[in-house]
Amino acid sequence: MTDLTWEADVLWAFLVLLAAVAIVGCALLLFRLATHRARGALFATARDVAVLTAIALILAPTLFAQYGSGLPVVRLVPFENLYEALTGDGSVRQAAAQIVANIGLFVPLGMSLRWHSWQLSALQAGIVGVVLSVTIELLQGVMGGGRWVETTDIITNTVGAMIGAGVTEKADALRRRH
Repeated sequence: MTDLTWEADVLWAFLVLLAAVAIVGCALLLFRLATHRARGALFATARDVAVLTAIALILAPTLFAQYGSGLPVVRLVPFENLYEALTGDGSVRQAAAQIVANIGLFVPLGMSLRWHSWQLSALQAGIVGVVLSVTIELLQGVMGGGRWVETTDIITNTVGAMIGAGVTEKADALRRRH
């Protein structure tokens, strides 16, 4: 990327990814309109676009933003940054914000996966979350750019995907009762 700030890099990457999602969504819709009824084609494409948008939302800050230079920092002990903060060697606020942000980043993925396939459980969404998260962490490990490779991210991302699917599952159950 360029010398832009972190936020500008993330925004730029998200907009590029969103444009790609729009192109893929239009192509899927045109294909489905040729083979399905209009309403079914529209809803199926909307579900696909929701999942792709959630993935774009995850990829923009995790893979395309530069966080500095140099080799990545690898932390294999889960919640090591939180432990360090609680023992006085870091910021509790920053550690908590990172945990909450990682959970929040994957909630839309879990929600969109559940919307895409109503049979998908929260555990299955968590499996998708862990696979995507491990892939991202491995890519960050080889990309450099001042990134951190942490097992905490894998755990919190997985929890976020499961929360998103669980919330959607409960909302669907409530909708069906009324």
